[in-house]
Amino acid sequence: MRTNNVAGAEVGKYRVTVHLRRILTPDEEKRLVVPEPLIPVKYLREDDTPLRFEVKSGGNEYPIELN
Repeated sequence: MRTNNVAGAEVGKYRVTVHLRRILTPDEEKRLVVPEPLIPVKYLREDDTPLRFEVKSGGNEYPIELN
């Protein structure tokens, strides 16, 4: 988990985004192609995601189910 590009998260409530894109071919990498997402777009943006999580003190687990 990352928060503002830093590993981990402080205690508090968060909107959760998930990013998963296909692997580019070497040719696509050279051409700086942006790969399409492999999950529904609603999970990519903070304003659109339905996922919420509250980080509490100690260890936390958050199983994510994408529909």
